[in-house]
Amino acid sequence: MCLARMGNEKDHRMTHNNTTKHAIASQRPKTQGAGLPCFIHGMISLLVSGAAYADALVQGPLPLPGPLQHISPGDIRVGGEIGRRIDLTIEKNLLALDYEKDFLRPFREPVACPRSASDREAFNKSGRKLFNGLGETIDAAVYFAAYSKDPRVLQLKDRLINAVLKTQRDDGYIGQFTPTEGNRQFFDGFAAEDVAFLCLGLANDAVLFGRPDSLDAAKKLLCCFTDAQKHYEHAKGYNYSAISLCEAALVLYRLTGEREYLDIARHTVLGPERTSQAASLLEWGDDPPFDRGWDDARKKDEPDAVTDATGREKRRIWHVYRHLDRMVTQMLLDRVAPDPRYLRMTRTIREALTRPRRAGMSITGGMGSHEGWSEDQDPHGHAESCASAYSVRFFEELINLDEDLRQGDLMERVIYNTLFAAQDPAGRQLRYFTPFSDKRIYYTSDLYCCPGNFRRGISRLPLSVLYRFRNGVAINLYTPCNASVALAGNVTVKVSQETRYPNDGTIRIAISPSKPATFPVHLRLPRWCAGPQVSVNGKPVRGAAIQREWREGDRIELSLPMRWRWVAGRDLQAGRCALMRGPVVYCLSRSKNSLPEKMRLRDITLDPASVTAPQPDTTIRPDGLRCRVKGWSPGKPLAGEPDLELALTEFPDPTGEEIYFRLSDPEPAAGDELVEREPARRGPHH
Repeated sequence: MCLARMGNEKDHRMTHNNTTKHAIASQRPKTQGAGLPCFIHGMISLLVSGAAYADALVQGPLPLPGPLQHISPGDIRVGGEIGRRIDLTIEKNLLALDYEKDFLRPFREPVACPRSASDREAFNKSGRKLFNGLGETIDAAVYFAAYSKDPRVLQLKDRLINAVLKTQRDDGYIGQFTPTEGNRQFFDGFAAEDVAFLCLGLANDAVLFGRPDSLDAAKKLLCCFTDAQKHYEHAKGYNYSAISLCEAALVLYRLTGEREYLDIARHTVLGPERTSQAASLLEWGDDPPFDRGWDDARKKDEPDAVTDATGREKRRIWHVYRHLDRMVTQMLLDRVAPDPRYLRMTRTIREALTRPRRAGMSITGGMGSHEGWSEDQDPHGHAESCASAYSVRFFEELINLDEDLRQGDLMERVIYNTLFAAQDPAGRQLRYFTPFSDKRIYYTSDLYCCPGNFRRGISRLPLSVLYRFRNGVAINLYTPCNASVALAGNVTVKVSQETRYPNDGTIRIAISPSKPATFPVHLRLPRWCAGPQVSVNGKPVRGAAIQREWREGDRIELSLPMRWRWVAGRDLQAGRCALMRGPVVYCLSRSKNSLPEKMRLRDITLDPASVTAPQPDTTIRPDGLRCRVKGWSPGKPLAGEPDLELALTEFPDPTGEEIYFRLSDPEPAAGDELVEREPARRGPHH
């Protein structure tokens, strides 16, 4: 049993050669006093736990092979709208939650897991949720603390972890449900999800902060789950999916080098639970959703039945968020233990998301309808926040897989539209869904999956701005920042960006290596930009990969001309167009334009030639933009003068209800530049 290998038994780590040894201290934030309690706690735990953990933590995690390497979250400071959203989420959401009542009390005072549908409904209405989300929030707090070094966030992180560790039983169990014989409670409700995210959050705390007790608790909890799984045949394919469990096991493998954790990541069977086939990540990959992701419902009592935009009753099968988690972890596993089976589904979905017809991604970067795979551009129940957060990671791993920075175009489409629109401008309220053609509502709880995954998604944004990439530096997201990147040859490169992006396309990048060094700087040239221009120290250069000897004070200037683009709708949105500028989609607010409640906004006809220059709009963000455009009310003859003058605002506008309109002149309409005209190719592109 896994339990027999816990405690103080010596970890058997893989031997690291000289090129892979690196101290975990290099990944931890330097906390200057604020981190002292955590440091002292870690040292005490280290002494208590014995030399095994000293060996584990000094050598640090096994690196992930591949061209893309993240820098530490503590080695970058981010400004602009991305940085503002990070700070806003910390200040107005993470630090504003009622942790004692909502998150910690259920784990301190566990109750019996409800079994029947009526008991589950009553449980969810009681103030608790079947899926609590404490592990997600701990994971977010770990990354926020490592990035911000804010004493309040560091204290919160340690407070939550210390409280959770006090609830851990001798067999390793942590949970909000009373343990049953053989820990069967793991396989009812969403207990497995809580376990998986707790394992992941604790393991990441060990990576970024070096806490041995977090590592110990994660190992015990994971082993408790896998031991319980062996006792229940029904657990090998039913009623749970354990999102992030395999990623947690992979992190533990990288921390300890113990093959057992790699085997758990590779071979644990993940159940279907509203998804698809029950299979391990090594086996899964043969059930794409295209022929059955949305089917006409055959039974009126189908529990997942919904009604689509055409009035047909349908049912969801292929759960987008869960499958994005599977594919992200498969790509991570392929980096550690390559196997072509890991990439079957990823390559299928990669093409399906951006194909010209029946694409799985909308113009806002959102995916799915009512959590399930959708190919018809149905706006209702669109863009579950969990899926939006995970899609950013999915596209980022594709950068590594394809060695193609153009996947960053998809990342920024999601970030500036569906992800930021899932949060109210004040920062406190979050959404479960973010439709592009409908009224948007806020989720009424801080618990469950979407609020926690939104926090996780925002907490990881500092990692996505720039990378170590192919022996050099890659700039992926354009936003003000100051970063430090360690390269080979004992070279440290300080990178800074000055820009008002996405307001305009002028980006000034300073490259200052610690000593003169030759390496490439890779720039992402967005596909929405028709004529990018690049110069180094005032001299024009060609291409997006600039290979040269860099010296302190070198400057890159990137010019990305931004123009208004009318993008033609597809499938259910055919015959209508949406307005874009850079990566941002613009929307129409009924309330801001004083339009009648009964007016069908998507039947408005706009004059595409009447769009004004961008104007300031501080109602959504301090540097926000809007434009004005003329149009005709539904049913008005186009031969007459336009009777409407409308303001279109950025998609995160919480009052936005519509993005698609008819045009009086369809000539300016063009296809979405992110839609593939041909199958994606593997190979280096920028």
